[in-house]
Amino acid sequence: MSRLREWVPLLVLLLVAVALPFVPFSDQVNKRILSVAGIVFIYLILALGLNVLPGWTGLLDLGYVAFVAIGAYTVAILYRQPWMQWEGAWLVCVLLAGVHCAVWGVLRGAPTLRLVGDYYAIVTFAFAQIVLIF
Repeated sequence: MSRLREWVPLLVLLLVAVALPFVPFSDQVNKRILSVAGIVFIYLILALGLNVLPGWTGLLDLGYVAFVAIGAYTVAILYRQPWMQWEGAWLVCVLLAGVHCAVWGVLRGAPTLRLVGDYYAIVTFAFAQIVLIF
Protein backbone atom coordinates (compact mmCIF):
# COMPACT_ATOMS: atom_id res chain seq x y z
CA MET A 1 0.00 0.00 0.00
CA SER A 2 2.87 2.39 0.74
CA ARG A 3 4.26 1.80 -2.76
CA LEU A 4 0.96 2.94 -4.22
CA ARG A 5 1.16 6.19 -2.25
CA GLU A 6 4.54 6.92 -3.78
CA TRP A 7 3.25 6.50 -7.33
CA VAL A 8 -0.05 8.38 -6.98
CA PRO A 9 1.40 11.92 -7.49
CA LEU A 10 3.33 10.77 -10.56
CA LEU A 11 0.27 9.10 -12.04
CA VAL A 12 -1.82 12.24 -11.43
CA LEU A 13 0.79 14.38 -13.17
CA LEU A 14 0.88 11.94 -16.08
CA LEU A 15 -2.91 12.10 -16.43
CA VAL A 16 -2.80 15.91 -16.35
CA ALA A 17 -0.09 15.93 -19.02
CA VAL A 18 -2.11 13.69 -21.31
CA ALA A 19 -5.48 15.41 -20.71
CA LEU A 20 -4.33 19.05 -20.79
CA PRO A 21 -4.26 19.49 -24.59
CA PHE A 22 -7.84 18.25 -24.86
CA VAL A 23 -9.39 20.70 -22.35
CA PRO A 24 -11.61 23.17 -24.25
CA PHE A 25 -10.24 26.66 -23.59
CA SER A 26 -10.00 29.62 -25.90
CA ASP A 27 -7.08 29.39 -28.32
CA GLN A 28 -4.92 32.00 -26.57
CA VAL A 29 -5.54 30.59 -23.08
CA ASN A 30 -4.88 27.07 -24.32
CA LYS A 31 -1.54 28.09 -25.83
CA ARG A 32 -0.50 29.82 -22.60
CA ILE A 33 -1.49 26.86 -20.43
CA LEU A 34 0.38 24.44 -22.68
CA SER A 35 3.44 26.70 -22.67
CA VAL A 36 3.55 26.90 -18.88
CA ALA A 37 2.79 23.19 -18.53
CA GLY A 38 5.66 22.38 -20.89
CA ILE A 39 8.10 24.35 -18.76
CA VAL A 40 6.75 22.73 -15.59
CA PHE A 41 7.21 19.25 -17.04
CA ILE A 42 10.75 20.04 -18.21
CA TYR A 43 11.69 21.04 -14.66
CA LEU A 44 9.85 17.98 -13.36
CA ILE A 45 12.03 15.76 -15.53
CA LEU A 46 15.12 17.57 -14.24
CA ALA A 47 14.02 17.01 -10.64
CA LEU A 48 13.31 13.34 -11.26
CA GLY A 49 16.77 12.97 -12.78
CA LEU A 50 18.30 14.42 -9.65
CA ASN A 51 16.23 12.10 -7.51
CA VAL A 52 17.23 8.93 -9.32
CA LEU A 53 21.03 9.01 -9.38
CA PRO A 54 22.15 11.00 -6.37
CA GLY A 55 19.04 10.15 -4.37
CA TRP A 56 18.76 6.40 -4.83
CA THR A 57 22.30 5.34 -5.71
CA GLY A 58 24.34 7.95 -3.91
CA LEU A 59 26.48 8.61 -7.01
CA LEU A 60 27.43 12.15 -7.91
CA ASP A 61 26.22 12.59 -11.49
CA LEU A 62 27.28 15.87 -13.05
CA GLY A 63 26.03 15.01 -16.51
CA TYR A 64 22.32 14.26 -16.15
CA VAL A 65 21.51 17.57 -17.83
CA ALA A 66 23.07 16.18 -21.01
CA PHE A 67 20.15 13.79 -21.28
CA VAL A 68 17.71 16.67 -20.88
CA ALA A 69 19.49 18.47 -23.72
CA ILE A 70 19.41 15.36 -25.90
CA GLY A 71 15.71 14.94 -25.23
CA ALA A 72 14.96 18.60 -25.89
CA TYR A 73 16.78 18.59 -29.20
CA THR A 74 15.08 15.33 -30.18
CA VAL A 75 11.63 16.78 -29.49
CA ALA A 76 12.48 20.02 -31.32
CA ILE A 77 13.81 18.23 -34.40
CA LEU A 78 10.95 15.71 -34.55
CA TYR A 79 8.19 18.24 -33.92
CA ARG A 80 9.34 20.46 -36.80
CA GLN A 81 9.04 17.66 -39.33
CA PRO A 82 6.11 17.98 -41.75
CA TRP A 83 4.92 14.45 -41.04
CA MET A 84 4.61 15.27 -37.31
CA GLN A 85 2.08 18.09 -37.71
CA TRP A 86 -1.00 16.42 -36.25
CA GLU A 87 -2.91 16.61 -32.99
CA GLY A 88 -1.13 14.78 -30.21
CA ALA A 89 2.21 14.57 -32.03
CA TRP A 90 3.95 16.17 -29.04
CA LEU A 91 3.27 13.09 -26.95
CA VAL A 92 4.81 10.82 -29.59
CA CYS A 93 7.81 13.18 -29.80
CA VAL A 94 8.29 13.11 -26.03
CA LEU A 95 8.09 9.32 -25.92
CA LEU A 96 10.58 8.99 -28.78
CA ALA A 97 12.88 11.47 -27.01
CA GLY A 98 12.72 9.28 -23.91
CA VAL A 99 13.73 6.25 -25.95
CA HIS A 100 16.54 8.26 -27.58
CA CYS A 101 17.83 9.35 -24.16
CA ALA A 102 17.63 5.76 -22.91
CA VAL A 103 19.83 4.61 -25.80
CA TRP A 104 22.40 7.29 -24.94
CA GLY A 105 22.12 6.33 -21.28
CA VAL A 106 23.01 2.74 -22.09
CA LEU A 107 25.89 3.90 -24.31
CA ARG A 108 27.25 6.06 -21.50
CA GLY A 109 26.40 3.68 -18.69
CA ALA A 110 27.83 0.45 -20.07
CA PRO A 111 31.50 1.51 -19.94
CA THR A 112 31.09 3.25 -16.57
CA LEU A 113 29.38 0.49 -14.59
CA ARG A 114 32.26 -0.07 -12.18
CA LEU A 115 33.30 3.53 -11.64
CA VAL A 116 32.65 5.09 -8.23
CA GLY A 117 33.26 8.39 -6.53
CA ASP A 118 35.22 11.08 -8.31
CA TYR A 119 35.88 8.96 -11.38
CA TYR A 120 32.18 8.55 -12.09
CA ALA A 121 31.61 12.30 -11.58
CA ILE A 122 34.42 13.13 -14.03
CA VAL A 123 33.07 10.78 -16.71
CA THR A 124 29.54 12.17 -16.40
CA PHE A 125 30.81 15.75 -16.48
CA ALA A 126 32.84 14.94 -19.59
CA PHE A 127 29.76 13.46 -21.24
CA ALA A 128 27.80 16.64 -20.48
CA GLN A 129 30.57 18.77 -21.98
CA ILE A 130 30.71 16.61 -25.12
CA VAL A 131 26.96 17.00 -25.59
CA LEU A 132 27.24 20.74 -24.97
CA ILE A 133 29.99 21.12 -27.59
CA PHE A 134 28.14 18.90 -30.06
